[in-house]
Amino acid sequence: MKKFKFNSEMNLLKMIGIVHVVVSHVYAQLFSILRQSYSFHMPLFYFISGYFYNKDHEKEKGKYIWSKFKKNVGLFYFYFFVMIIFSLLINWKYSISLGDVSLYTIFVKPFTMGPENPGFLMGPAWFILSLFLVQSIFIYLFPLIKKYLKKDLYQVLFFLFLGIGSIYFGSQSWSRNEFMIMILRTNVGMMFYYLGYFYKTSIENKINIFNGKFLSLSLLLMSLLVITGINLKFSFVSMEFGGQVLIPIMTSIIGIYISIFIAKGLDKIIKNENDILHIIGRNSLYIMIFQFLIFFIISLLFFKSYHILDDFYGLLTLYPYCPSYIDINKFWPLYIGLGLLLPSLYGEMVSKLKKNK
Repeated sequence: MKKFKFNSEMNLLKMIGIVHVVVSHVYAQLFSILRQSYSFHMPLFYFISGYFYNKDHEKEKGKYIWSKFKKNVGLFYFYFFVMIIFSLLINWKYSISLGDVSLYTIFVKPFTMGPENPGFLMGPAWFILSLFLVQSIFIYLFPLIKKYLKKDLYQVLFFLFLGIGSIYFGSQSWSRNEFMIMILRTNVGMMFYYLGYFYKTSIENKINIFNGKFLSLSLLLMSLLVITGINLKFSFVSMEFGGQVLIPIMTSIIGIYISIFIAKGLDKIIKNENDILHIIGRNSLYIMIFQFLIFFIISLLFFKSYHILDDFYGLLTLYPYCPSYIDINKFWPLYIGLGLLLPSLYGEMVSKLKKNK
């Protein structure tokens, strides 16, 4: 069995991405003007996944998809059912509805996302199922693209046009149903997935783009976008981009580039694989799954300590924290810190248990 080689740079890149996810959900204003919340961090995760794409899997496509089904879909639904049970207990105790139980909400909505997130405190985990769809289609599509488009340039253009077209059609009224949104979101995900693969095979260790000139140009472009006053808060999950088509791709590529630049710098400093930043990076999946649960429990404890009447507990339904009673300006470090650390510690414990089997 081939031993997995730890890629510290990509792991730090995952850390950067998941920190942006958690901060965006709690206290997005913490970002600087050049690190706009929601402008790039989900494309970053598709990009990282594509970086690890192995064309050898094209020889056994069915086996590859089954392995991804077990890893992604199986993992998601294991914790999804745990969260459903937890949500039912919370509803019984505090009359807080965290989701409706039905065949649709359990087996359809998590894939399509319906008009919102899957519910049951699993909102950020939508990416896990989306990635499965991207990987399952890409493993069949990419060999065909390579067969007819031999040059890398033509492949890049194909996936760019696929993403651009999907973002454009996503803004049309006729496409605003959940199944069409799922298809278009998958297409955009494949674009960034391919760009991750392209970066690894055609740019990394071949073309030096991580220097002062490229960084300055990236920061300048991002500054110009911010100065124009364009709303850069994009929703890739619901394919809502404020009427913009090219700018979401621009901000994503710039954000990914700057993130890699930062990861490269950190990689030169951090040599210990068990550094806290590496621990967060390799447990980004568990952070996606559990962050809302952590936020909810913290808020519930606040409600208890503040002796808030049970009648108001339903305010925790929409978000796992309640700005009406909890001063997020004061407690955001608590939410962000525990939202990152507790799932990471859980992930480390699970990894140790698997190794000891």
